[in-house]
Amino acid sequence: VTVRSAVRVPTATTSSSATALGSGPVIVNGGSLGPQNLTMANPVTFNGGVTTPLTSQTVNMSANVFNVAQTAGLPATVNVGSFRTSGSPVTQNVTLTNTNISPAGFQEGLNATIVSTGGAAVASGALNNVAAGASGNLVIGVTGVAGLNTGIVQVQRATNGAGTSGLGTLNLGGAQTVNVTGLGYTTAQGTVAPSVNFGIVHVGDVVATQGVSVQNSAPVTALNDTLRAAIGGATGPFTSNNGAVAGLAAGAAANTTALTVGLNTATAGVYNGTATVALRSQNGDMADLVLTPQNVALNGQVNKYANADFHKLSGAGAITRSGNIFTLDFGTVFQNSGALNTHIDVQNLVGGGPADLLSGSLNVTDGNDFTSLLLGAFGGVGADAFSADLLSLTLNSNALTLGLHSDDIELIWNGSNASGYNGPNSTYTLHVIGNIIARGNNVPEPGTILLMTIALAGFGAARRRKSA
Repeated sequence: VTVRSAVRVPTATTSSSATALGSGPVIVNGGSLGPQNLTMANPVTFNGGVTTPLTSQTVNMSANVFNVAQTAGLPATVNVGSFRTSGSPVTQNVTLTNTNISPAGFQEGLNATIVSTGGAAVASGALNNVAAGASGNLVIGVTGVAGLNTGIVQVQRATNGAGTSGLGTLNLGGAQTVNVTGLGYTTAQGTVAPSVNFGIVHVGDVVATQGVSVQNSAPVTALNDTLRAAIGGATGPFTSNNGAVAGLAAGAAANTTALTVGLNTATAGVYNGTATVALRSQNGDMADLVLTPQNVALNGQVNKYANADFHKLSGAGAITRSGNIFTLDFGTVFQNSGALNTHIDVQNLVGGGPADLLSGSLNVTDGNDFTSLLLGAFGGVGADAFSADLLSLTLNSNALTLGLHSDDIELIWNGSNASGYNGPNSTYTLHVIGNIIARGNNVPEPGTILLMTIALAGFGAARRRKSA
């Protein structure tokens, strides 16, 4: 009798016993896999369990003996490590190998399925008939929320005879339980003050530095990264302290002192610049995550102080200055020789802006031989600009008597700007003189006129001190 069959060795090693397709126990000659001659021995038990001797008979049996798929399974615990949350699961591949221990063609393929059975575990994928010596991947992980993620997956492995033994699929034991863990951190979010404005200051001012606000504005979760911030790269006349701050917790108050910027006031101008704040998200388990740097807009205006100066618009005479006293000298003229006219305004003389705005008022304080006030007050005069026509001065030799004539005009002025600065008042005096002589008299030499002018100026000052 000849019987041919395929048998499967149910363990991970060769064996002397196998299960034949559609038969009882058989003996594997030599204990090896592959084609085998098998024998069955007498006596055979039948007839209700009664042993009945039979005549010895040789039954020739042959079988192809196959190993089941060979795999070590997965570790009892899979840790996906630390991660920063993104709203998606955090997964990794786990590999199952059908380790080849058999002659070519005599080991069945490997099947595997994986499912999540609890907690924060996620799982996906399946293996189908992975050949001996080959590998396949399953996906295992956690949901990816902040904090400690734990869960359980079940992995069921099976041997598949398709293409080898032709036998059906057989589970390799029960499902394996795998514990899955991971630690999730919420990434820090840097919120930096978008701008710092120094307002209007003056040339030479020592300007206080200003803090740049920085905050970790990430939502507070079970586990958060902290924020590190560092400032630098200030442009133009602006400066930074190159400061840094770390450990800014989510939900905590903004830090306003660690990062500072300043303004150099050596030169007047309207300035716009930037400083850059570098940001990192940090925790003790992972490498720093570099966040997008943020620029801080820096603005400031450095003004010159206002500076009043009497200015001759047109007409006769020349203006000179000594300290806060200006002198307009019409010189010496003959009586009945007509009238000399001059128009005066006030200039905010700063030699280039920006500058504070000039305001002021005028008042005739000593006599009124020459002066007509066209405008008693003015304001809002910008850098190197002029006020309106303020004074009309006339030396009328037809109406005035012989001799030296003088007027004093007092200018009270100050500077101000849009930042709220309103400077102290200053007082200037415009001293106006003119000498009328009869015809036939010698016109004094210029040096004599100068001495007379100085004497009159001193006389005027003495009168003011006396009246005070």
